[in-house]
Amino acid sequence: MGPRAALLIGVALAVLAVLALGAISSDVPAAPRPLRMAPLGQDRRPTTAGTIFLGNLESQLGWVQKEVEREPDSVHAQRMLASLLATRGKYRGDIEQIQEALDAVDTCLEIEPNNADLWLERAGHAQALHRFAEARDDVEHAVALGARGRNVDDLVQELDWNDGNYVAAIASIRDARSSFAALARVAQLEHDLGNMEAADRAFEAAEDRMADVSPLPLAWLYVERGRHELDRGETARAVAFLREAVARAPGYIPAEEHLAEALNGLGHTDEAIARYRNIVERSPDPEFMGALAALLREAGNTKEADRLAARARAGYEELLRRWPEAMYWHAAEFFLGEGKDPKRALALLEKNIAVRPNGESWAALARAQRANGDERAARFSMDMARATPIAFAYDQ
Repeated sequence: MGPRAALLIGVALAVLAVLALGAISSDVPAAPRPLRMAPLGQDRRPTTAGTIFLGNLESQLGWVQKEVEREPDSVHAQRMLASLLATRGKYRGDIEQIQEALDAVDTCLEIEPNNADLWLERAGHAQALHRFAEARDDVEHAVALGARGRNVDDLVQELDWNDGNYVAAIASIRDARSSFAALARVAQLEHDLGNMEAADRAFEAAEDRMADVSPLPLAWLYVERGRHELDRGETARAVAFLREAVARAPGYIPAEEHLAEALNGLGHTDEAIARYRNIVERSPDPEFMGALAALLREAGNTKEADRLAARARAGYEELLRRWPEAMYWHAAEFFLGEGKDPKRALALLEKNIAVRPNGESWAALARAQRANGDERAARFSMDMARATPIAFAYDQ
């Protein structure tokens, strides 16, 4: 990480450039119609049943794995395998599957090193593991091989976002106007900028635009809408969106985890604990063990809470060994809470800011510095967060 003064100047210049852009028009113009403020049911936005989707996913994976065993040099089969593994990994909350997807693309690149699309696919998986510098190198390699278009732009905009280069990222997000994914990204942007009604309209525009019968994209959108509602304090509304996400995609770990969180926020602790127990049985992610431990401790079950916290600690240590960049922030949140090791949290977030120097990372670092009694450093880090246009980086 460079000198603080230089970084502060860089952030200040970025903010001035954002202001110079003026009021960049929203992709979703204010509409006269009232907002729905509720998820669409299966009758109005039909998707394939979640059980059928999962059955098809597992069947496809089984078939493709056999094809790869039969023809390990088949780039087509390896690419299909990578895509399916990544989908299952995101569904299950299993980072191992994302790594396996990346490994499959690496195998393809050994066979076709000049395939620009493969470099873009690799960049996507590397970015999912928070290997941002590696992902940017992959994108640049793909561009050198002739890659152009929205796939490149989307990858670069997210890399810019994580680097804190908000001028370029915001302009790129605003520029992609038509697809389901583009509208959903605008909704996330409006949320982060603190424009709540604009975010609502963008979420509903994305919902209306979706034509895919797969339940996963819609479930993902409802999870993002649920998180949006949680952040603005509309917990009951968040529960409605998250319940619909779980109904569309049963077993979808992000939906189930955020639903448990929202239910606890409404005071439905018993249901939240039951849901977290179910998640812990199916997902290896220690984040959920830590969350369950915290709820059990509040309920007075300290023995089980201690056991779960110990399991979570061991799980994070292993994940930090294998995927440090992806775990810096998540593990730090655990160590600030159930892990009861604020010094470790601070050390992890100092590493996180080096690989992901954006507003949210600065705010997280400030919280850890404050927990360690370093108020001066916390004020500096929070000033860095507030120097960005991302309202929710520091207002939570």
